[in-house]
Amino acid sequence: MKKLVSMLFVVAALCVMLVVPAAAAKPVEVNGQSFDGDCNVIELRPVGKGEDDHYCQITVECSSTLGGDVSGDMFEHFEILKRGPCEPGPATFPSVQRAWGTFKGKIWDGEQMRGKGTCKTFWRGGWYWAEDGETLLGGGKQTLHTCTGGLKGAHANLDFVWGPEYDTYSGRAFFSSAP
Repeated sequence: MKKLVSMLFVVAALCVMLVVPAAAAKPVEVNGQSFDGDCNVIELRPVGKGEDDHYCQITVECSSTLGGDVSGDMFEHFEILKRGPCEPGPATFPSVQRAWGTFKGKIWDGEQMRGKGTCKTFWRGGWYWAEDGETLLGGGKQTLHTCTGGLKGAHANLDFVWGPEYDTYSGRAFFSSAP
């Protein structure tokens, strides 16, 4: 009986050793820069009635490139509610933005760059007034999920800050045993 209990204990310990590493993926800190690509305005539409008709609904498709620990190309479809008139451009008044699309590239896993894969993306962010009430600042949050290929099981949550000279991101990424 002792022999049977000992064997069951060993088998259980071996099963735990095989399961725990796959489920215990630890997030790693990632950071880098974002570079704007081409944007095509699909639609500019004034929104509101009476005094509120100075808002603008903007639909844009844009490409961008990420460099750093998350490195690759993104193509996204943006829906922007600009809290200002449709002219003179999207970055002239505060806005609320959301976007979805695809990322193709590589992600740092803490030891190496994993790549040749694709992820779905979701963005939420926008422009907002700084405390001085005159300077526009911008940024948002980007999620990479539902990855395939060499990025299967990858997840990343990135915070973007749009700067006067270049845009940066920082956040966390990890690879799970299941997508």
